Amino acid sequence: MRGLDALILPGGESTTLLKLLNLTGLRESLTEAASGLPTLGTCAGLIVLAALGVLDVDVERNAFGPQVDSASARVEWKGIGLTAAFIRAPAVTRTGAGVSVCSTYVDPAQPGGLPRVVGVEQGSIMAVSYHPELTGDATLHRLLLARAR
Repeated sequence: MRGLDALILPGGESTTLLKLLNLTGLRESLTEAASGLPTLGTCAGLIVLAALGVLDVDVERNAFGPQVDSASARVEWKGIGLTAAFIRAPAVTRTGAGVSVCSTYVDPAQPGGLPRVVGVEQGSIMAVSYHPELTGDATLHRLLLARAR
């Protein structure tokens, strides 16, 4: 993974992604790259970063329900508003030392629900439960590119 300026770990199916990382021998290289490069993980990317141990969080998969409960919503990243798509989205259930909470979300399907952590930052890593790329909102991508320069 030499020559990279930044890294994006997209959404998808995290169990499959982790199996493929092991089968292809890319797990160690990806762990090393994500430990040093500006990195953005979205949805399954958040789960993978946690599983690799480069992001000190615990994650609950499908925290907002099944595919039929998918929704778009306005959220904030450190006070910057953006539009996010939640598709079988995970939620962060624990943050370790050095991890900052940057986005929270209250699920409207849970009346009286508490804010859930859906975006975190640790060092050069940004990770979110949602899919900003599916809404046409490039806010997080611009922040990642600014870090890569």
